[in-house]
Amino acid sequence: MRHGTLGSGVQGGRWAARAWLLAGLLGGALPACGEELWRMPGPLLAHDNGDGADVLHGAVKPQDDTSSAALYFKFTVDPLADVSVDIDAPYQAGLTLYERDKERLGVGNGLAPHAYGAFNVATQGLVWAPYARISGKNDYDFNFQPEAAVDRPRRGILRTIVVEVQFVPGDDDQVTVWLQPDLTPGNSKLSQQAGHVTRFKANCSFDELRLIHRGGGDGWEFSDLAVATSFDDFVAPRFWHRWWVIALSALVLSSGIAAVVVFRERVLARHRIRRAEGERAVVQERTRIAQDIHDELGASLAQIGWLADLGGGGELSGSGAAEARGSFASIAQRARAVVAALDEIVWAVNPHNDNLPQLADYIGRLVDECSQTGQTRCRKEIPENLPPVAIRAESRHNLTLVVKEALANTLQHAGAAGLWLRLKWEEPNLEIVVEDDGCGFDPATTDERGNGLRNQHARMTKIGGEVDVRSVAGQGTSTRIRLRLAPDAGPPARGPTGSSQDPRQPDPS
Repeated sequence: MRHGTLGSGVQGGRWAARAWLLAGLLGGALPACGEELWRMPGPLLAHDNGDGADVLHGAVKPQDDTSSAALYFKFTVDPLADVSVDIDAPYQAGLTLYERDKERLGVGNGLAPHAYGAFNVATQGLVWAPYARISGKNDYDFNFQPEAAVDRPRRGILRTIVVEVQFVPGDDDQVTVWLQPDLTPGNSKLSQQAGHVTRFKANCSFDELRLIHRGGGDGWEFSDLAVATSFDDFVAPRFWHRWWVIALSALVLSSGIAAVVVFRERVLARHRIRRAEGERAVVQERTRIAQDIHDELGASLAQIGWLADLGGGGELSGSGAAEARGSFASIAQRARAVVAALDEIVWAVNPHNDNLPQLADYIGRLVDECSQTGQTRCRKEIPENLPPVAIRAESRHNLTLVVKEALANTLQHAGAAGLWLRLKWEEPNLEIVVEDDGCGFDPATTDERGNGLRNQHARMTKIGGEVDVRSVAGQGTSTRIRLRLAPDAGPPARGPTGSSQDPRQPDPS
């Protein structure tokens, strides 16, 4: 086995202590009752080095006669110097505390030992101290009893020693030593065998920690030196408390969470794709229906109206001529009404119109049609260049019906000279106001407009909007319609080929 010198061992120990502290930080999830302050794995050989040299180099805060802290020291020793081999070569060796270059407590081997022990201990309160004041040192063997076997230092038989120092201000400090303690997972200082524990008092003030060997033999080899604030810091962690187990568990857990998230996102993506495909199919079907209505029913009804006009304008004679002309005129009028109704249905069904600009354009045309009656002066305030905000077909359909109801009420019942329609857009809120200067009415009374008002409220409630109708007799009526457009309404739908042609208009081909 290679042995380092005391100087090089100290330097390596400092780097090892830093690495250990870094490992402690990385494994911060491990349970701990205290804090390991310093560690030097070793091995380090002390051989006939007198008072030795400090190995701490300030890594642990010095303690004096005013201290009340508790510290724990641990080391493992291979006693190469063995009195059983050469009884004429007594020696003293161990881990020793120094204060201002004055030797304090030492733990290891006295000059005339019966077993592992301590030197420089206080004689007061000792249970057994047969070798007190040897060479001016107060020696105390651990667990020495005349009737018990003695655990004496033997070359090649490694022993681990843990020392607890409870500093007592103004008095000798309480010392507890565990010889070869059980540091396997799950143990503590309370679970150690009584025969491995020794208690005594000593002056343990220190500012240096030295490893010494004085006398005959080949010295002592120290390893696994450490200083901590808890006995539990020296106990091996349980399997599931080891840093690599925790790291592996965290990795597995995070991987599992990531796998669940990915799986969930894939499920949601497939759901969104299926929904998009369904919405696209609906858009295509709506486009087809609008085109069929426009191309088939619209053309047929227009032809009926044209034939009715032609028949009514022909030369008819006899007693039924006037009646026939009236019937043809009625047929033409009704055909045109049906064509107009079909135009509205086509506009409502066509997905190209599921946006704010198309809605505003259609409402503007409704106001223009009202002005053609000549009875009421109509004005409209509709912003230009409205953004292409999507509006669901159901919302668009109900909005237009509520506006048409408000316009119809004005034209049929208000007797108004003026009508105003204002459209306001403040994202995401849409507001449409219809006002007139007519005769007004009392909304609380039931009249011929009662069903219309209830229908307006029902339609706006159905799409998440609201309508506020205010009227005072003789002062006109104001209908205020509000709707918040949902951000997920989707982009304006188009036909299956991307065409934006309005099915209401004649096919240019």
